[in-house]
Amino acid sequence: MDLDYWNDYYKNSDSIKQPSSFSEFCLEFIPDEASIVELGSGNGRDAIYFAKNGFEVHAIDQSASACLHTKNFAEANEIKHIHFIESDFTENIFTNLPSINVFYSRFTMHSITLEQQNSLLQNVYQKISKGGLFFIEARTVNDPLCGVGTDLEDHQFRTDHYRRFIDSDLFIRDCLNLGFKLRYMIEKDGLSIVNDDNPVLLRVILER
Repeated sequence: MDLDYWNDYYKNSDSIKQPSSFSEFCLEFIPDEASIVELGSGNGRDAIYFAKNGFEVHAIDQSASACLHTKNFAEANEIKHIHFIESDFTENIFTNLPSINVFYSRFTMHSITLEQQNSLLQNVYQKISKGGLFFIEARTVNDPLCGVGTDLEDHQFRTDHYRRFIDSDLFIRDCLNLGFKLRYMIEKDGLSIVNDDNPVLLRVILER
């Protein structure tokens, strides 16, 4: 992941905005009293949203700027139940966390390499409670941005930062081979439109 890029990006980030449409979608499925790990929390808008809804949230991001931005907002607004972890979520950092029954990844799975993805999936599978849910939203090979920028092979491209576009069928196959069950899957555009960007996204719910 491009640490320098994201540190600069979040250093100049605006105040916490509305939660993503994906977090609002996921809220309907998250069990009561869930403990949530967000993988790559960015400016913290979804972590804040979940915490406001009473869930215990562990917000992980490798960007010091991102973590500080979210922490300052949470403290200023007296938002409880949120913990900040400045770390690379692709590393096996979950062992010291308490029981976790929800993992959440929005727009972060396509920011890591295939090798990092495979390691992450194994780490999540080992940590998440039986019956726990893993929510994922990521750009796919059918996204209009796939092919834009410097070609790094195997659906990997670099513009101002790195992206690896997900082959949905292969991704689901790898998850099922680990032992996850598929609760929900859709691949389409119109899920997260920002200005002129209307990405084709894979939206998935996996169950342990």
